[in-house]
Amino acid sequence: MIGAPERLLDIQPESERRSARELLQTALSGSRLQAPTLHASGSATISPCRSSSGALSAIFETGELNHRSLVETFRNLPERARQHGSKDGEALATLIVNARLDHLHKHLLAHRTELSELLKAIGHRRTMPMRLAHGIFLALGEVEGAMIGAESQFESRCHPLIDLIAVRTNELGRYC
Repeated sequence: MIGAPERLLDIQPESERRSARELLQTALSGSRLQAPTLHASGSATISPCRSSSGALSAIFETGELNHRSLVETFRNLPERARQHGSKDGEALATLIVNARLDHLHKHLLAHRTELSELLKAIGHRRTMPMRLAHGIFLALGEVEGAMIGAESQFESRCHPLIDLIAVRTNELGRYC
């Protein structure tokens, strides 16, 4: 969505089944972002966007809240797996979580691909700074995923890098 003007969000090409706004609400609302859990009762609390004309900032704000809830759930999974006691129970829990994570990854990747195609269909083209920002955010997402549950090991060593990334992100935001 980097650089995509809000005026394009409600355009629905005939070749597509929904608008970019509807797709974003579906992808970020949390209705499908059910965290992989060991028990159904342990899933994250999700509050989906309900308005079909919600402001882009509100959609992303809801998405960020759901994202944080999902990350917190993942952070607590190893401890919950250990509570099952036996080594076989822990191994089975790991398999279940990994299968659900794989499903979630494929689902979100499908949304990202659909959104990219939809934005192309409505005439949005990324500039070089937009493509650079997109690549940076993808890389940061990979790093965030790899660090879930290990934040304390990296926090003091990575804090200067985190500050530098924040400064560079703000600078890049002026060009997108």
